[in-house]
Amino acid sequence: MTFGERIRAIGALVTGKASSGFASAFLRGDTAIESTNRLSQSYAQSAWIRSAVNHISGEISGRPLRFYAGDEEYLDPKLQAWWAKPALGPAIRGGVRPRLPLSSVLRDLSSWISLEGEFFICLDDSWLLANAARAGASLPPFLVPNPDRVRLIVAGGEIQGYEYMAPGGRRKVFVPEQVFHWKAFNPYDDWRGVGALQAASVAADAAFSTGVYIRDLMRNNGDQGFIVVGKGGVVDQAQRESIAADLRAKRNALRRGVAMDLFLTGDITVERPPERAASTDLNLGKSMSHQEVYVAFGVPPSMAEVKASYSIGKESDYYQLISRTCQPQGKEICGVLAQLASRMTGIELMAELDWDDHPVVREVRSSRIETAIRLWGVGMPMRNANELLGIGMQEFPGWDVGYLPFSVAAVGEGGGEPATDAQEDPALAETEDDPEVAKIRLLMMARKRSCQRSAPAQQSQEFSVFACNCHGEPGIAMKGRSEAEVRLWKSHMSQRIETLKAFESGIRRELMEARKQTLANIGKVQGKSVTKAAAADLIFDKEQFKAGLLAVMRKREKAALDKAGQQLFSELGKDDPFIYPPAKAIDFLRSRENRLGDASDAIHASVKNAIEDGLNSGETMDQVAARVRTAFNGIADGRARTIAATEVSVCYGVARDQAMQDAGVPYKEWLTSGNINVRDSHAEANGQTVPVDEPFIVDGEQLMHPGDPSGSAGNVINCHCVSIAKADS
Repeated sequence: MTFGERIRAIGALVTGKASSGFASAFLRGDTAIESTNRLSQSYAQSAWIRSAVNHISGEISGRPLRFYAGDEEYLDPKLQAWWAKPALGPAIRGGVRPRLPLSSVLRDLSSWISLEGEFFICLDDSWLLANAARAGASLPPFLVPNPDRVRLIVAGGEIQGYEYMAPGGRRKVFVPEQVFHWKAFNPYDDWRGVGALQAASVAADAAFSTGVYIRDLMRNNGDQGFIVVGKGGVVDQAQRESIAADLRAKRNALRRGVAMDLFLTGDITVERPPERAASTDLNLGKSMSHQEVYVAFGVPPSMAEVKASYSIGKESDYYQLISRTCQPQGKEICGVLAQLASRMTGIELMAELDWDDHPVVREVRSSRIETAIRLWGVGMPMRNANELLGIGMQEFPGWDVGYLPFSVAAVGEGGGEPATDAQEDPALAETEDDPEVAKIRLLMMARKRSCQRSAPAQQSQEFSVFACNCHGEPGIAMKGRSEAEVRLWKSHMSQRIETLKAFESGIRRELMEARKQTLANIGKVQGKSVTKAAAADLIFDKEQFKAGLLAVMRKREKAALDKAGQQLFSELGKDDPFIYPPAKAIDFLRSRENRLGDASDAIHASVKNAIEDGLNSGETMDQVAARVRTAFNGIADGRARTIAATEVSVCYGVARDQAMQDAGVPYKEWLTSGNINVRDSHAEANGQTVPVDEPFIVDGEQLMHPGDPSGSAGNVINCHCVSIAKADS
């Protein structure tokens, strides 16, 4: 069947049936209904419907349209030139129909989605010529008609065509191949969509009717005429004319600035009409209707209110509008435009609106990038952060590597094992830190990392217990240590890293709070003369700091006791859960309070000395504050790590010893790190095996386990030795 024959066949279906499906106004091409007192033309008469539709269509119409063939953007100059003005506008004088720009097309399509829940794109007859577009012929424009003027011609349960009633009554029939029809879900009609306008109509009509009522009230209040009442009887025509003349004369005199008195005879009074105002409830209901209209269209209802300021970023109303309404609606439009472009080019294309340079989207992306940087700074690879936050970042070298903030070392470096060498992590050094030793260790760490960065790619990245010897220093390690012992110790230490971080972060948090308090006190005396005696007033509250530190450590110590005992049970293949005995846990926690109290006293004294030194030197408050920051940084990098490492060692030693007894382990063995700076006495104790209920002899002291709190400070502080279960001696 030819194109002409198909059109005539469809026309036969229309004949005699059009009036049943069209209103008489539609057949005349006249849809204008003049009415000022009822809501008959929602978009024209309701400011809130117009505003809601324009909020959405305005954002969509301003976005560039891009086409893609696979992953590559399709940049055909001919196609781009055609899409600049792809549609026909309404006829103007002389029957000329100007071409509409793409922005107007996007605006119209979006508006019809909001209002009617559907849109049509109708192609000219020349589109049906075989391969017209592909053969290089000029691409004709399409039509975006008002959906109210389009009727679906259905026969046999199938769409046979579309009839369009142009303004003025001219009809045009399109075959299905000429029409792209998008419709929203409509549970009441299989063929047509349903728009937000229908859901908003009640609220809009209520708001409109309320507005008309208030308008009429205001008009009545504007009536400046007088009401003349004749109480004694009927006022004849002559009296009426006389009174009217007197009132006009009085009004004219007032216009000239003359207050003229008015004298009336008889039982007559002159009154002004009372002024009336809309009630508060009426105005409140009207404002709520505005919000209901916005909700129906998918516009955040808060945008209907006047605000002193607007939220920004992903929490802003505008971003919610874009992400929840405009972008999904734009995606639906692009799906249809992609089909149209594919027919034009003969290539399977995808289309999308470019939101990347939208100011609100740019602002949200910026905040997401900041979040990604924070995640990257705590060990998450940038690739994972990019996927989690949906930033759309392009791949770059190293984006699949995360970095730990405390050492700036690549996660997984060293064959996937955490740092377990004192030269990799000062927290694993077994001697008590002092400032000079700390400096040396930092230099050693920096040197080792420099060597690792400059090492050839083929060099093994596996962990080594030897010191860096690239600058001529000999590699030193304990003699007689087997690789099996080294791996065993490293395995135990790797299980403590997470607990060690938790202890250290808790201590650092309390230190930063004390630092904040001290700096705030210093800030209060800026510009004032301060003596050494005032140091006690400037420093943080010692008791408050001690209480905070104890609270943090109690929680972490209790968790460490249970975790350490459970790890030993797992080593023995026991499925039973381990819980450190509550009574013993309470006694243990109390025993640690004195040690931690001493540590908090020492920290307080250290900061106080720093303040006093600054005051004695005549420094300004800014210089004293800088000295305080340096002091706290040193404490956080030195003493905090020492405290954390010591407490972890004590908790693990106590819990593992208890778990061994609970499990009936007969013997235990002392295992040390083998690092170059291990205590000589601990190195000598390596391999010492004793019954589980008897102590080790270390440097002449009886220690039930590494980190035994009954031992001297020299045997306990910063100890990283491990007690392991043995089946025999």
